[in-house]
Amino acid sequence: MTARELARAVRHDAIDDRERDSWISGIMAGRQGLHVKYFDAVADKLAISPSELVRYDEATLRELTPREMRLLKHYQDWPGDMQDRWLAMLDYFSAAIPDKETATILDRLRTLPPSWRRPVLGWLYRLLEEGIPPEALAPYVPGAPSGGLAAPATPRPHRRKRQLSVRARKETP
Repeated sequence: MTARELARAVRHDAIDDRERDSWISGIMAGRQGLHVKYFDAVADKLAISPSELVRYDEATLRELTPREMRLLKHYQDWPGDMQDRWLAMLDYFSAAIPDKETATILDRLRTLPPSWRRPVLGWLYRLLEEGIPPEALAPYVPGAPSGGLAAPATPRPHRRKRQLSVRARKETP
């Protein structure tokens, strides 16, 4: 597109092409600035947003797209708790923030059969609501936090093995 084509598309209020040529050449030479009332028309003709006309090229912040504006509007209408949950979910899916343990838990929950997910999540929520410490739940698990119950000195025999040993004692004199 030539400067003259831009001037013709934008300056409908000019009397003739000479006035349009003078106007556009003054802007391009830096002798005059682009008036605010022509920003939208110039941006439309160049197929860019008006903010793109004045932004610094190294800037990372840009004007929001309609999709981003819609998302932001919903986000601003939500209560703080819901905003935090959505941010946590976005952080997880963008793999920006989750620590190793959180990622492991979420991966394991994802691999559970669908019929098990609701009961397992219900159990976890109940533990959190009741404030039950982890060491009270898994005293025999290696690597459990210290301060919990100690592992038994001798492992308990399997029920069937115990039955066999009782029979063996009866048969021997």
